[in-house]
Amino acid sequence: GASKEEVLNLKDRVGPIWVNIDKIHVTGTPSLFLRFSSSEMHTYLNRKTIEAYTLDELSVKLRMHVTTKKGEPDPQYRELIQNSYLDFKKKEGTYRRVHNKVRITESGGPIARYDVNFAWPKTAPVGDYEIEVYAFREGALVGRAASTLRLVEVGFPAFMVRLANQHPYGYGVMAVFVAVCAGFGIDAVASRLRRPARPRPPKILVPVPEAKAPQPAPHEDQHV
Repeated sequence: GASKEEVLNLKDRVGPIWVNIDKIHVTGTPSLFLRFSSSEMHTYLNRKTIEAYTLDELSVKLRMHVTTKKGEPDPQYRELIQNSYLDFKKKEGTYRRVHNKVRITESGGPIARYDVNFAWPKTAPVGDYEIEVYAFREGALVGRAASTLRLVEVGFPAFMVRLANQHPYGYGVMAVFVAVCAGFGIDAVASRLRRPARPRPPKILVPVPEAKAPQPAPHEDQHV
């Protein structure tokens, strides 16, 4: 990922609350650092070669520049900030190195084919990313290639980004409208859930009268 300045807050506890006590400016580090290898890289490359091609977090750390509100921090403070920054990036998923991930599918001859499959970090922003491939033999670089990967948004997220950039007022009105509707909807659901159930009237069972058998009609010669 492209190198850019990041501003972080350093927090410390003052009494019962946490407050910002310093501003940390970090430059010289890539926004995304993913490294995959066919085996454990440190078994066939020395430290000098790894740092020359920036192949792990320690080599990224050497290029990291840290400043605070007071200027350059002392070495011990800078070491703490650098280690904390790298730990944060690892937990975020934007800094990752995995060995035994590159699989050689065809070897022999002047061309070797390989593949690597991995999950793209969800926190990586859109933009252009540089893909670099290195081939080493007996600790020496024998091949190198580079390509650019452009990450773009599609679907509904892209529509929302275009709407926010091209029609900011309409986007703001729509956001307020959606928030108001969501608030009223949640309140209506919560009110219905809190409302006590109405008691149902008791059912009254009424016996059904038996149907009487029809009486025969009197004959003309019959006297009462």
